[in-house]
Amino acid sequence: MDKIQLQKCHVTQMTERSVKGVWLVKNEAGKVLAELPKELDEKQVMACIHFARKFELTAFNFGIQFGKTQNGNGIELVPDERKRLLRIIDELTKSNHVLADQFDKISINGNLN
Repeated sequence: MDKIQLQKCHVTQMTERSVKGVWLVKNEAGKVLAELPKELDEKQVMACIHFARKFELTAFNFGIQFGKTQNGNGIELVPDERKRLLRIIDELTKSNHVLADQFDKISINGNLN
């Protein structure tokens, strides 16, 4: 699930010469997704990550459910209307072939004869 990156993220804190830096939240590919303040301890950082994962998953699932309800609200064609539209498409396709044949005649002969 590439769309919900926090589910498999990891956190590292950069330290240079015993000086702690910011916490980096990275995805599986190592891309930095977020930074957390260096003042946080491990327990606080993990609490943030667990909250973010839960929130992300809840939002993702809500989006899926919302999308499913929206797809059901689309225009549903009654069978007769569907048949009518398919006939129109068929007629337009046939007309397109006739026009294409006439265009070929013009481009080859220079006229419609």
